[in-house]
Amino acid sequence: MNPVVKKKKALVVGCGSIGQRHARLLGMREDVCLSVCDPIETNLINTCRQTKVDKRFKDYRKALEECPEFVFICTPESLHAAIAIAALESGVHVFCEKPLADNLSSAGKIIDAVTKSNKLFAVGYVLRYTKAYRTIKSLLDKKIIGNVVGGQVSLGAYETLINAKTDCYLNQPWSLILTYTHEIDYLRWFLGPVSRTVGMHAKLGEVEKKVDPNVVGCVLQFDTGAIITLYMDYIQSPGQRSIMLIGDKGKIFYSTMENLVVVYKDKAEPFKTIDVAEERDNSFIEEHNQFFRASKNQINSIVDANDAFETLKTAYSLIDSLK
Repeated sequence: MNPVVKKKKALVVGCGSIGQRHARLLGMREDVCLSVCDPIETNLINTCRQTKVDKRFKDYRKALEECPEFVFICTPESLHAAIAIAALESGVHVFCEKPLADNLSSAGKIIDAVTKSNKLFAVGYVLRYTKAYRTIKSLLDKKIIGNVVGGQVSLGAYETLINAKTDCYLNQPWSLILTYTHEIDYLRWFLGPVSRTVGMHAKLGEVEKKVDPNVVGCVLQFDTGAIITLYMDYIQSPGQRSIMLIGDKGKIFYSTMENLVVVYKDKAEPFKTIDVAEERDNSFIEEHNQFFRASKNQINSIVDANDAFETLKTAYSLIDSLK
């Protein structure tokens, strides 16, 4: 006879595209009893069609009265602080999609609430859970290419605007940078703190959905001295990510178009390719697994509030230079 699995009470607040993904994957778990919350009825209906849902709400305050153990915040970033603080004050473990908040003041209030609550707080920088970026991190930690001196990072993400369930990305100032703090996060994870940012921006292209800016180019210098150029746009479709890191003993290249991490060494040693293709859901599943493990074992999350705050500070340093 199989033992009875005690189910965790989880609540997903915000059922846009990313919230629906989290809800679908959480609803597939045998150890989760899922509730969802969104003020838009269509989002609730679409979410309930995709997965098994126990209860649904339109107001997160009412949902918190049902005493969930875990809350997943998947709303526009302007709502993160209010929901996160309310959840923490209710004694709930919180997973918050990136970025931590839409401004540093709100982010600071979240950190204060985390400190007072003594509850687990994780931020959803899912690239850290992908096979590709974990592979790159491992190679860097092993000094396979020696000391990193520079590199280039590129992101194209027009499909984000097309697939959004609301106009939140169109209405959020500096949406391209704040939505894609992913790039800043993983570079900090790879290379450490950023000491200086310089950037340029523009509103370009004949596209149906256009934010200002929709093209950003910048240079990040790290405490190590390494200099990385970062280019981002809301123009390219299909979207893509690529990264090349240059070390004093070789270089690493990765692109989502090929799903291969390529390591180049000197001429005496042939280049090496590592297949990092995987189902997109895998990284979210591992993100959930790690969050639940951390709550059970009372260990820190991979990306906690303080780590995410430093990424947001770097993003705003870049925004200040663009202004």
